[in-house]
Amino acid sequence: MTECRTREQVQEYLARFFNPDRQFHLDELEGGWLVQSLLSEEEIDSGQGLGLTSLVIDADTGVVYQYPSWSTDMVADAFEASKRAGERPQALQVYPPQWRLNINRLQEDSQTIQYGVRIVSLTEPPAENSEYQLTFDKRTFQYEPKAPMAGEVIAWAEFQSGEAGAWPSEGTWEV
Repeated sequence: MTECRTREQVQEYLARFFNPDRQFHLDELEGGWLVQSLLSEEEIDSGQGLGLTSLVIDADTGVVYQYPSWSTDMVADAFEASKRAGERPQALQVYPPQWRLNINRLQEDSQTIQYGVRIVSLTEPPAENSEYQLTFDKRTFQYEPKAPMAGEVIAWAEFQSGEAGAWPSEGTWEV
């Protein structure tokens, strides 16, 4: 658990998982920090500022949440309300990872591929782990069974196949 009480602690924390040269605008919130990337003129000109999301770092835990491209007031209000209520924010947790996914290719033909999938909880206390066999069409991405994180598995494998020119035989990553 990482505390992020001061601006300096937040900047050091962000440098751990972002490019250390990346600059951020930080606003202190009740129980956290609102973090927005400062874009270069080139990034702005290329449209990277459109739909830009905001991050919020929980000052007590160091958990990083991603909010949609809402106004800063909406993000702040939503986060602070959840903190006051003692609830988990209604946002995507992006750090630290909550799950470790592992896949091993079991079968492959010209149309389909089947992976053995293992999902391990990284949270404390741990959530329930799961294992299943996932089969999907390599062109349409239709899949069976409808299982936890199947979409993430397919997206990761498809990305890897584009990078390497072949579907991966195995892989491990965290989300």
